[in-house]
Amino acid sequence: MCDAVGVPRPPDSEAERIADGAFAHVLDHVNIKVPRIVNALRDFSRRGLKLHVASGDRHDDLVRYLQTIGASTLFQRVYGPDLIDVWKSGVEYYRAILADTSTDPEAAVVVDDSERAIGWAGECGLRGVLVHRREGEAFEDAVLRAFDEVEAML
Repeated sequence: MCDAVGVPRPPDSEAERIADGAFAHVLDHVNIKVPRIVNALRDFSRRGLKLHVASGDRHDDLVRYLQTIGASTLFQRVYGPDLIDVWKSGVEYYRAILADTSTDPEAAVVVDDSERAIGWAGECGLRGVLVHRREGEAFEDAVLRAFDEVEAML
């Protein structure tokens, strides 16, 4: 953005501090409607299922978002690539999470909207459920349908 407006770019550490501050400010000052997904996650959690987030986003950003929607306490671990030092770009990502959680892959399910990610998880022995949006369907509705598939697996 600095280049686009002709402003000298600050050093990386300062740029990261500014970006983090901007992201935190936005999350603290927007009124985010709590997704219906949170209720489904609460139901899974009440049943004793261990829930983790495995995302390509930074750990701290994910935690802050989950706090904003009131879902942070539902998850055992929130995995961003920075937490396990592996990008979410291949099977190694899921191997690192399995190692960190000491989880039996046959006892776990991955829900993702990326066919590639479901494939990587499958290479580790994990079962996967793809979030697939039907034409005109809201993303949240597609996720809730995927959760119905998870429910059928339990």
